[in-house]
Amino acid sequence: MLKSFLKRDWFLALLSGFFGIWILPVSIGNFSTSGFDILAWIVFTPLFLAIWESPPRRTFLLVGLTHMIYFSGVSYWLNIAIHQFGGLPLWSSLLIMLLLVVIKSSLMGGFFALGAYWNKKLNLSWILLAPLLWVVEDYTINYIPAGGFPWGNIAYSQSAFVVMIQMLDLVGVYGVGFLIILINVTLTAVVRSWLHLQLFPYRAVLTTLILLILTLTYGFFRFNHFENTTPKQETLNVAYIQGNISQGLKWEETLQDRILSKYQFLSQKALEESSKPVDLIVYPETAYPHLLRHSKLNRVESFVKVPSLWGLNTFDADPTSPFKIKLFNSALLLDEASESLGIYHKTHLVPMGEYVPLKKIFFFVDKIVPGFMDFTPGRPGQLLRLHQKALLGVTICYEDSFPEISRSFVKNGADLLINITNDAWYGKSSAPYQHLTFSQFRAVETRRWLVRSTNTGVSAVVDPLGRFYNISDIFTEAFAVTTVGLGGALTFYTAWGDILVYVCLLVMSWLGIKTILIIYRERSRFKET
Repeated sequence: MLKSFLKRDWFLALLSGFFGIWILPVSIGNFSTSGFDILAWIVFTPLFLAIWESPPRRTFLLVGLTHMIYFSGVSYWLNIAIHQFGGLPLWSSLLIMLLLVVIKSSLMGGFFALGAYWNKKLNLSWILLAPLLWVVEDYTINYIPAGGFPWGNIAYSQSAFVVMIQMLDLVGVYGVGFLIILINVTLTAVVRSWLHLQLFPYRAVLTTLILLILTLTYGFFRFNHFENTTPKQETLNVAYIQGNISQGLKWEETLQDRILSKYQFLSQKALEESSKPVDLIVYPETAYPHLLRHSKLNRVESFVKVPSLWGLNTFDADPTSPFKIKLFNSALLLDEASESLGIYHKTHLVPMGEYVPLKKIFFFVDKIVPGFMDFTPGRPGQLLRLHQKALLGVTICYEDSFPEISRSFVKNGADLLINITNDAWYGKSSAPYQHLTFSQFRAVETRRWLVRSTNTGVSAVVDPLGRFYNISDIFTEAFAVTTVGLGGALTFYTAWGDILVYVCLLVMSWLGIKTILIIYRERSRFKET
């Protein structure tokens, strides 16, 4: 009976999709869970049972179905951001979300359909193919569609398992995903050996166990090494301020002074309650409620006598037209006298929020959303210098979901990473908690401290091991002062990037060439006969 039950491949695909949702933080209204990290190691086993002997077309449909359910559940908050706060009608919001889900699901289904072909044509095991294809798809989705949307990467399920994620400084987020899928597919092979009375997959189990043991051993080693080197680091006392300004009120002209007064009150409270002198105060994305022109950024009135980093929108004249302006989502660093020390403009803009991709298709967006304007991307890798104390690498909003952005900052010399964001766009959903894990992974990959200041939470400080300090609640006013370390050696991942992905791409290229040669030989023999 059990064998018959497990052969229902559509049900198995649905099972993986539904339970896959729970491996990442889930929050709906007053219900929330931080995600089940160990579940990620087994949750795709039903899917792999379903596709193990399936032809390419059926594999495409089964994998696509699992991923469609998984990604829909993980990113349901997109409708809140686009419709409720973005101003688009419900039909267009759902259309955009559907397109994104279909693209991501089709990509994963397409890669695995190719794997099913290789499984039959080249007699290759899914134990080799599944981790390889999953990693390449995750890497692809980092860049497409519309500049990439890597939200929902299964590696982030291991956020609470900090020993496991120490491998990030070697192989990055894709290495963690590779190991998770390898565990899943190896377990699938074990289950199949029991169901079908086949040989036990000793080599696959042994290889997976060795990799898992090496990963955990390395994690414990990194913890010991960090504890020994921490006292040697230079430090900085940094405060974050969480203003909790409602998204619907942020740009009300009559409330601008009240908003600044709230930040002033929280800042003074942070300074008064701190037992140590504060070297830098970090405010969230678009905390400063005025739109400022570049020519007026030499001095911006601030109410604190310590250096501060402000999120704000800025503009400048467009040299291509005297009647147009260029709008930027910016981070402005001020000294203790409110003089500008530098400005960073966000480089990776949010599709549909800060610019319209594929305007020929989504031509209606700027027509139906009053006041919609395209932002202009800034220069990648630009650091902000806090006197002679530190070089700051600032990511704005979901820029922290792209590993290459933080890597570029640290390669350019960043001593400290900062993420400023306004997660009010997501409402009380899963997104603020999922977003927090991105900053955690960037800190571990680069072995840099990271300070995160958000408008409505979750604000926090992350150390180079991925441990959180001073985590705030969502939709509350908050502040905290934390002593953070500065600098450190370049990690292997920071210096060399996604070597694992490149190896996977090389293997796929080799398999593709081999397949073409086999097909060519078969056709040649057919013609001869």
